[in-house]
Amino acid sequence: MSISDREDLETAVAKMIPSAIFFTPIQWLDPVHLRLTRERVRDCMLTSPLFFDIDTKTPKVETQASTEVVWRLTDAIRGWSDRMPDMLVFSGKSGFHVYYWNWDDIPTRHEHLAERIEAFRRSRKKLLRDLRVKGVQVDESVTADPWRVLRLPGSLHWDTGLIACLVSNLKKFNPQRDAVAFPLELYQEVFGLDLSRV
Repeated sequence: MSISDREDLETAVAKMIPSAIFFTPIQWLDPVHLRLTRERVRDCMLTSPLFFDIDTKTPKVETQASTEVVWRLTDAIRGWSDRMPDMLVFSGKSGFHVYYWNWDDIPTRHEHLAERIEAFRRSRKKLLRDLRVKGVQVDESVTADPWRVLRLPGSLHWDTGLIACLVSNLKKFNPQRDAVAFPLELYQEVFGLDLSRV
């Protein structure tokens, strides 16, 4: 199904009642038919954002370790580019997704589609090496994958029932208060989460 605007998304969600909703941070000329063939690159990348998935191996809804990684990541990137993230999203479990829109001009520098994708991968792998040197651990397979999909902000995480929500102030963010969609007592009953301890 093709989603082109908010109305399409609302209609699709109401009809399908999906358990998870994902999106690709990169804009594509034809997002419906991505990667139909591996013999020849046909995917036309229109934007080149930088995105990260930070998910430390902690219990459900324990965000302290992931929060510390977000601080180290954003400090490192601010040191290189003087940019703050354009969007920070709580993943709905124990981590965060960090987005920098329009990170570089790869789509305008490379005419051929395969060159765009290869330049994206090279650029992201170099940046990931630089982050490793600084001791910043992110999910490298996400950042270097132009076709990666991430949980749509505003949708529910199927495992926790928490909302993948925008975070405007990381210091004050509390999943128990900011990401709940249901009464707190239902989280223990349905998802096995005791949010009173978070």
